[in-house]
Amino acid sequence: MNDLERWVILANAVMAFIAMFVNAGTSHATPEPWRSVRIPIAVLAAIYCVAYLWLFIAEDSVEAADRLLDQIRDDSRTLLLQPKMGRARDELAVGLRSWPTSTPYILFYFV
Repeated sequence: MNDLERWVILANAVMAFIAMFVNAGTSHATPEPWRSVRIPIAVLAAIYCVAYLWLFIAEDSVEAADRLLDQIRDDSRTLLLQPKMGRARDELAVGLRSWPTSTPYILFYFV
């Protein structure tokens, strides 16, 4: 699979993900969900990063990619309960915090 094919898959996955939220509770599909919903660019960037991470790892093992995202999701749920337990990173941006996950990756988020 070349880079262009990866990006096409990624773009389709992101649009499908957004469409799930746009069309929740409706009986019809919105052909261009990005035109009807305002999603912060940071959210889209995070979706792209996670999707690309999954694609990169899934080239070797789909199961390993799934496990990694499950671990990140579980760590993220902890932050929902105590959002200020991460390290303040005001030197990067006011209100930014970071939290090391049980994976090699660090979550950055705003409170």
